[in-house]
Amino acid sequence: MRSVDNLARQRAATFRFWRDDVAVRPAGDWADLGGVQVHTTGLAPRHWNGAHVARPVDLRPMVPKIAAWFAERDKPWGLLIPAELGLTPPGLTYSADQQVMLRDLVDLPSLALPDRIVVTDRAPTADVARVQSEAFGDPYDVTLAFVTPGLGPKAAPPQNTLTAYDGVEAVGCATVAVMDGVAGIYGVAVRDAWRRRGIGAALTALCMHRAVADGCDLAYLNPSQIGHRMYSLLGFADTEPMRIWLPD
Repeated sequence: MRSVDNLARQRAATFRFWRDDVAVRPAGDWADLGGVQVHTTGLAPRHWNGAHVARPVDLRPMVPKIAAWFAERDKPWGLLIPAELGLTPPGLTYSADQQVMLRDLVDLPSLALPDRIVVTDRAPTADVARVQSEAFGDPYDVTLAFVTPGLGPKAAPPQNTLTAYDGVEAVGCATVAVMDGVAGIYGVAVRDAWRRRGIGAALTALCMHRAVADGCDLAYLNPSQIGHRMYSLLGFADTEPMRIWLPD
C-alpha cells in the first residue's frame, strides 16, 4: 500500500477530475453539499453520475440531500466512500468496491507496440468511442457523447487520449488526465480481436511517460478485474478502494 499522502493526493485528484470534467459538458453539473461532492455528466449510465464523500461527515442528513439533487436532474446515482473513512450510509445498499491502484512515476517501462500498430493523440472521437463502446459495453451513441468533451479544445482537466491503430482500424485507447502533479489514467480499452498482444500495457506505459512530461510524479487508475495483473506488472500497487453504495 502506498503512503497516506499519496492516497490523499489521489482522492483530491479524483474529486477535481469529475468537477472539471462536467464543467465542459453541455448537461454537466456539480455541487459540494458540505463534504460530499455530487456530479452528473448529463448522460444516462449510473457510473457517469455520482456522489463522492470527500471527508468525514454525518451521512444521515446528507443522503436525502444527495437523493434530491439527483432527482431534480432525473439521473441514477451511486455514493462512493473512501474505504479508509469507514462510513456506512443509511438507506443505501453496498454494491462493490472500486479498486484503486497507485504508482510513483519513476523507473518507467518503455514497451514496444506490436508490429503494424501505431499510436496517435489526434484520433477522431468516433474512433475512440468505437473502441470504448466495444470494450466496456456501453451504447456507441452514449459513449460518443461521453468521450467528446475530453477530446475537445476546452477539455478540462488537461488530458490526452492516445489511440492505437492497426492500419485504418482503431483498436485501443487510453486517456491520461493531469491534475496538480497527479495523473489519472482512464479508459484503457482494447477491442476484442486485438487483446492479449500487449497493446493495453503499451498504451498505459505511454500515458505514464506523457504524465511525467507534464510534470506529474504520481499516477492512479481504477483497474478492471481482467486488467489488474497487467497493471501490477507495470508497477501499480493496490491501495484503499472506494466503496460503492446504491439507493435501495
